Amino acid sequence: MLYKGFSISALQLEGNYDYESLVINSIRKRLLPPIEVNIPLYPDNYRNLIHILTDLNANAFRFSISFPRYIKDKSSLQVYINFIKELKENNIEPFVTLFHYDNIGLFQDKRISLLFLEFSKKVFEELNKLDVKYIITFNEPLVYSAFIWTEAIRINYSNSVLDASKIALKEYFSIRRLNKLIYDFSKKDYDFKLIWTENLSIPLFDNQYKILYLFSKAILQNYKFLYPILHIDALGINYYGYVKFTKKKKIINYQYFYSLSKLNDILIKLKKYKKPIFITEFGLNLDNEYIKAKNIKKTLKFLIYKIHLGYNIKGVFYWSLVDCWEFFLGHNLHFGILTKDYKPKKSYEYLKEIFLKY
Repeated sequence: MLYKGFSISALQLEGNYDYESLVINSIRKRLLPPIEVNIPLYPDNYRNLIHILTDLNANAFRFSISFPRYIKDKSSLQVYINFIKELKENNIEPFVTLFHYDNIGLFQDKRISLLFLEFSKKVFEELNKLDVKYIITFNEPLVYSAFIWTEAIRINYSNSVLDASKIALKEYFSIRRLNKLIYDFSKKDYDFKLIWTENLSIPLFDNQYKILYLFSKAILQNYKFLYPILHIDALGINYYGYVKFTKKKKIINYQYFYSLSKLNDILIKLKKYKKPIFITEFGLNLDNEYIKAKNIKKTLKFLIYKIHLGYNIKGVFYWSLVDCWEFFLGHNLHFGILTKDYKPKKSYEYLKEIFLKY
């Protein structure tokens, strides 16, 4: 069975809240400033998604549990538990992400790592009771670490590019170590399938980003470096085609160019690792709803074709169900098939038929 559904993150759907009081790492305070949104966790925000997902003929849904919310208020976990119960009751398989960019410090700080391990163990304990099968441990660790690198340079936290690189690399390998610890206790006590997901979109940089261009080119040619193959059960791919970055008057912009041929190249390279593959995100930032739906259909047909050729593709998730906050670009991107006010776009009906057919 091919899982077909949507992806979203707690940070981007819920907003944030009293974030500054939680941050306990001085580096984190300077590198990753808190989001200036103060929103409580309303259960209806999730409960109302159930009828939308069933109407869309989705049989899976990927979302994250907020690590900062749990640290502030452990009872907040119950909202996600109740949501998972409703998903299961409606035959929608939950894919739960532990970390999707929302943090209260840097993982290279042992205090943060220990808190995240505590959080992971509690989540595993609860998900096991609910018969959840799939867990994404970390979403795009390399992108997250690269963001720390760019922020360290932007705010002049580091004396040099080399110092910034050391901070970013230390964070990335701290995440790898954490993932191994999580994998080990998962295999000891549970039977979850753990997925590590990375953004394999092809970055294109203008002349102001030569270092990032050379770094990304080197990394993207070595998927063994991107995925901790020995400590995951499946490979997650976040894919948006080409992403062109430009900078004008200190404003960073990026533009997407969708390409299935590049996704094909990625799948060919990953097949040799003989692990299940999930397209944990693919999306199109388009206002033309017909073209958006047409490309979603093309992607599903392409993936089904690859499955027939023997590729072990188990699931595909469109990003995103709803227009959401996209970090430094705010609400200016339009990936969703629902507006940020949860009103269906024209692509909603197209996608409903496509998911039913495929």
